[in-house]
Amino acid sequence: MVGFFKSSLLAWCLNCAFSPMVWAEPKVQTAEGKHFEVAGFDRASVQFVLELGEQVLRDAERYLGEQPDRFPQRVLITLRTVDNTADACDYQMSIEPGGFVRVDFNWREDLSLWKLCRGMVDGYLARYAIYHYGYGAPVTVKAWVVSALAAQTYVSLRPSVVSGWLEFAEDNTLPLFPSLLKTADGSRSNDMETAAYFLVMAQRVADFSRDEISRFLRAGVAGYDVSPQLTERIQSLDPEAPAVTLNDWWKACMGKIFSEPVFRFKSLSGSERWILDLSSMVDFDEAGVAPKNLRDLWRFRNELPVRRIVERRLGQIVSGIDRVNPAYRNTVQSLGMLYEQLLAGDEEHAYIFSLTGFLGDFADSRRLREDMEAVLQNAGFD
Repeated sequence: MVGFFKSSLLAWCLNCAFSPMVWAEPKVQTAEGKHFEVAGFDRASVQFVLELGEQVLRDAERYLGEQPDRFPQRVLITLRTVDNTADACDYQMSIEPGGFVRVDFNWREDLSLWKLCRGMVDGYLARYAIYHYGYGAPVTVKAWVVSALAAQTYVSLRPSVVSGWLEFAEDNTLPLFPSLLKTADGSRSNDMETAAYFLVMAQRVADFSRDEISRFLRAGVAGYDVSPQLTERIQSLDPEAPAVTLNDWWKACMGKIFSEPVFRFKSLSGSERWILDLSSMVDFDEAGVAPKNLRDLWRFRNELPVRRIVERRLGQIVSGIDRVNPAYRNTVQSLGMLYEQLLAGDEEHAYIFSLTGFLGDFADSRRLREDMEAVLQNAGFD
């Protein structure tokens, strides 16, 4: 099985190596990650796509759950510097014998970051479907799931696009809900792509739990029409209440999204500044308390001004966590747990443990921000 995968990569290398446009640059660069292997002729591009693949995995696993350390075969991503496809599309995904998944990108200057995210998610979900549901499963994966999960990664890198999507949705009639759920993979348009992103947002507005959202997404990957289950979920608990249609629910949720800016994500740098403000000592100093840092704050845990400030910050975390960039979400949650430990005031070792977790998560988020900003800039996606 591994030999077939390697031969597939070798065949691509030979195909490109004998092309008159690239024969002078024959050395293929490769890089391997948890679930992706990337091959191309430019090392920086290969590394960028691999980094993006890791971001795709983090975002997908937030909704689909963690997967094994690796699938039996990684998804092969090739960056073609020549157009070897008949229709000059941005990417093509193919399923090789044995369940090997390959995504070929036309690696050119006008390839958009959105198309790159979508192709990576397309390949990942195909491999996910094969692993969980069998070799024939990729052809039944619903298009809305691919678009919805690709949007999670895209928004984590370009949070400002949400405002544009909101304006587009307000100025255009989004697809009727049933057609969105049943759209074939080949039927992609701006309104369908935008609607798929807001489908997940609508479930969050309607107070669906993370597990509920995950179940709907996994069902879509498995090829099921989730309309019956979703219709049942949105009904009122009051037996006397009139039945709610999917389109009525969809319109109500979108109206709420339009009226509240909660889903306009902060940028990476904006999210970091917000966390730094929430963890600074300035407010405590102004209140007449002088802790040196978060570690020292424990000594003042019973001071009334400290408790009021911490309670206010916890409220800000609860109200603002949905706007923080996904790369910083774990950090915000850790800060909230730290403040909860402070207010409980029972065990110092538990507070120190929470503080260590917050500092570690913050360092991870900052490193991720710096890495992603660097690779985006180097790859020309400023």
